[in-house]
Amino acid sequence: MQELDLKSYGYHEIYLELIKQLKEILKEDPYKVFGENELIRHIYGWRGDLEGCRDSLIAMLEWREENKPELYNFENDFAIYPHINFKSLINIIGEDVYGRPILKFSPSFLNPKILTVDLLTKYLVFILECTNLQMKSYLDKHILFVDLSDVGYSNVSTEHLIKINEFTRKYYVERLAKIYIINKGFLFSMLWTIVSKFLDERVHRKLIVVDKSHRNYLQYLLEDNYSKVGINL
Repeated sequence: MQELDLKSYGYHEIYLELIKQLKEILKEDPYKVFGENELIRHIYGWRGDLEGCRDSLIAMLEWREENKPELYNFENDFAIYPHINFKSLINIIGEDVYGRPILKFSPSFLNPKILTVDLLTKYLVFILECTNLQMKSYLDKHILFVDLSDVGYSNVSTEHLIKINEFTRKYYVERLAKIYIINKGFLFSMLWTIVSKFLDERVHRKLIVVDKSHRNYLQYLLEDNYSKVGINL
């Protein structure tokens, strides 16, 4: 895997020292050598807590070794659950101007009565693994658009959203670069009041509620994929 040039990416010298210390700690464990991209994300996610980084990395590896998420094939599930519109629920749109994968999550297709948290998690893992494999080696983050069009009481499930947030925080540490909330409706305030309590400060900083002031920037960021995202401003 191509390593990041930390200095050119604006990382402080403290990151270099923390990475060095973390590698020393990881030497004690019989696990593969981590790339610096992975170490940087965990150090940032754990705010420099090296023991927390170590435990998180080991937990992630153990989960991957047990579940083999890179081998997930969702084709059988598409056939088993034809009444669930998975591809509209979470979709890979393309890449932004920097080459980062664009994911679109449309909760209006989330029917909590028939779509369990486990099944939703499995599909999300399938999507993330697909994008991770296709991602350029010097990138390791996605951008996410959450489309609240047509979200109503029948398809709102704060439990699903909270569980997904907890899962990705544990096994896909710092994989999101930005989260854009688009086409928010009357339920947004209610949803945000509940879900925001379970989001840490870093997620809050990444989240942007899109309005007309963002149009020009998003047209530049998304290029030809702008129309595919379906931003109504």
